[in-house]
Amino acid sequence: MAALGNKFLNVLLRIYSFFLKVSRRHYLKIAIRCHVGCFVEAWSEVTNKARVDGQSPLFKLINETAGYYIFKPLSDYSTPTSTERAILPHLYAEYLYDQYYKGNERKYLRFLLKHRHIVPIIRKYMNLLNYSNYLGTQTAAKLNSAPQVPSTAFWQSKVVFEQLPPSIQRISRMSGCSDISINPFGSQNGRLHAVIT
Repeated sequence: MAALGNKFLNVLLRIYSFFLKVSRRHYLKIAIRCHVGCFVEAWSEVTNKARVDGQSPLFKLINETAGYYIFKPLSDYSTPTSTERAILPHLYAEYLYDQYYKGNERKYLRFLLKHRHIVPIIRKYMNLLNYSNYLGTQTAAKLNSAPQVPSTAFWQSKVVFEQLPPSIQRISRMSGCSDISINPFGSQNGRLHAVIT
């Protein structure tokens, strides 16, 4: 009987770790696509739709500026639970974030002041990433069998729901937003994925 219980426990642990792995891959992909999408749109605006040139100093500046601003809320992020750390690994790049961008903040601000027309693009992708992080913390809460994890409220406060794309707003409204049943295969995540790609 004990052997049967151990086998059942092993199966449950495998299912749980598979779900964590799929969730982690899903949210990491969204974070990367937000950064890349922001870069591509900003590049297109700044260079008047010229071909992307990886050797150009403008390439590095636009990429770093986009990364700095869309990941900026991470520097205010609170202490995570272990499930959050497993599902949202990009949130724990805070140390790297601080080291990578340290000392260049004024350069990024000057660039944005010069190219103010890309500010809405950066805000759009920052909002999408914050929404993705909010969904991820709700996923972590469901896996912890808790109503929410401590950082759910933090990420919810960072999202401007009215500025999300209409397809995501519809899903959020239908689901009652604060009580969404979240999984990487769910409709709101599918819409978020479709909007970014």
